[in-house]
Amino acid sequence: MKGAQTHHQRSATRHERSATHRERSNAVIVRRITKLRQEAGLTKFALGILAHIHPSRVGQTENGHVVPYPVELERLARALGWEGEPAALLDEVESGEPDGRP
Repeated sequence: MKGAQTHHQRSATRHERSATHRERSNAVIVRRITKLRQEAGLTKFALGILAHIHPSRVGQTENGHVVPYPVELERLARALGWEGEPAALLDEVESGEPDGRP
């Protein structure tokens, strides 16, 4: 039957959509953390110290090489003065600029 997708093809398509969404979410995290850090006038090293995260991990996160663990995202958000839920940093994916800044 031409045109009919197999289970594996449908699964692969869902996986590709999920991966694309994850990549966009990761890119949003990177942009938001970098923007907030720069607005605060902090270096990556200083942010790492304030957030109790190794400074190289901050750099790796901003470079998109790693995705912060939830606890790291929370620490980064608090160190940057983010008043909303740390997960709200991702709201930009769905609705534009997230709320949460003072």
